[in-house]
Amino acid sequence: MKNRKLLSAIGALAVATLALAGCASEGSGAGEDAAGNELNLITPGELRVGMDTVSKPFAYAEGDNFKGFDVELMTHMAESLDLKPEFVGMEFASLLPNVVNGQLDTVSSAVSINEERKKTVDFSEGYFIAYYTVMTTPGTGITDQASLSGKKVGVLQGTFQDKWATENFDGAEIVRFTDHNLTFAALKNGTIDAQFFDLAVANDYIAQNPDMKLELAFDVPAEDSPHGFPVKKGNDALREALNKALAEAIADGTYKELFEQYFPGQPLAEKFQP
Repeated sequence: MKNRKLLSAIGALAVATLALAGCASEGSGAGEDAAGNELNLITPGELRVGMDTVSKPFAYAEGDNFKGFDVELMTHMAESLDLKPEFVGMEFASLLPNVVNGQLDTVSSAVSINEERKKTVDFSEGYFIAYYTVMTTPGTGITDQASLSGKKVGVLQGTFQDKWATENFDGAEIVRFTDHNLTFAALKNGTIDAQFFDLAVANDYIAQNPDMKLELAFDVPAEDSPHGFPVKKGNDALREALNKALAEAIADGTYKELFEQYFPGQPLAEKFQP
């Protein structure tokens, strides 16, 4: 950027000089700068990855360490591309805007692919087929979608679940939160009647809170909205590189190993089998 500003200031002389240099160097080193950053990364050699820190088992923080299926998968993929992954934790709703404005190269944090998001970012191939669930406490009377009428349902703002609940949970009041822990706290203290989110995340809350006797009322499959890695619009080089790295992780069995580690007992879709 600094070089561009300098060239602009120099004006016609620089244009002439560049034209001359282009003729002299044709076929011998032209485009070396571009070759050093073919993936259009914020920092060459480093993949800056955004993540939500409270979406266990997909992406979460333990002390100063980032963990989860998405974190380990992206780490493996970045390293296979000879890149150093740099994870940045932030609220879910801030992830895609930071890809759009160039503060993140991509996101690895259970981001569902949908047409609305495709208007602002491009996506890799889907890397996870999610199931979403409505989790409640005993005595709410919630057993199916119809029984949500008149109930308060907590969702993570800006997610697939937010959009789906708004469009399909007729008669329910949709209450939006900035992270899962805040939503769960509201469920625990009775501010909301149910929490609608990833089945895998719900199972973790159930395991960590056996005294609450949490219940799963019903599930919503999302085969048409798999999780994907978003990149800045037009960055086909990075998108294709992520697709290649994902395909390799599936083929060499790394994906299956991580899936079985983080989602024990859950069936692995055929497309992710090595």
